[in-house]
Amino acid sequence: MKKLIIGLMIGLFAALSLPVVGQVSQVVACAVATSSVLGCVKPDGTTITNTAGAISTTYGTTASTATQGNDIRLGAGVVTGAVKSNGSNTFSQAACADLSNGTTNCSAVVGQIPGTTINDNASAGKVGEFLSTTLAGGSAISLSASVAATIVSHAFTAGDWDITCDLYSYPAASTVISSWYGSISTSTNTLDFTPGALQTSLVGFTATPAGGYLTLHIGPIRASLNGTTTYYCVTQQNTIEVSTSSAYGIIRGRRVR
Repeated sequence: MKKLIIGLMIGLFAALSLPVVGQVSQVVACAVATSSVLGCVKPDGTTITNTAGAISTTYGTTASTATQGNDIRLGAGVVTGAVKSNGSNTFSQAACADLSNGTTNCSAVVGQIPGTTINDNASAGKVGEFLSTTLAGGSAISLSASVAATIVSHAFTAGDWDITCDLYSYPAASTVISSWYGSISTSTNTLDFTPGALQTSLVGFTATPAGGYLTLHIGPIRASLNGTTTYYCVTQQNTIEVSTSSAYGIIRGRRVR
């Protein structure tokens, strides 16, 4: 009889020790966290506790959200698309098709980066930032024959820029000019003869119509900068005879990456 009772008890204990499907059969006590140890994991799947850091993590069954901090829920399933944070330790799957939502981080189709759809401006340091400086016609700078002169300039911050310059000249009707140079340069009052940075009009012209304008477009040139650098829009007219000539213009840059 004793053997029978002992056998029944052993069988009962064995049955009670079997794990239930979907549960961990053992629980490991967590030691108090130290400065170098963030507590431990309880393999029953319920909590992770860090006493010193006051971090408590609960595993739940909700797959649609995951929160960071006192409650992290990581359910079964597959998360697709982008994941966003609301800035208050809460993460969730983002539902968006582009990058135009300023509060949502989303992925875009390869090769299809959305642009703005309103008349706003890219912020400083962002791709698409636009900078320019203009010298109006009323402030045109008088030119001396064969002397390079800076018409307008701008300081561009560190980054990768496409820079262009447009020059306008309004010589007197009787003025004779043999050639006209325009350049984007890093030195004031100095032409830059680097290919792409210089534009010329080498055909001599004289007796421009009263009220007529002459124009030169230079660039774009690439400016890859590791610090703020000033670029100058420089011009030079040769053989200014009979009367006078002056120039004004605009220099502009677009941050391309």
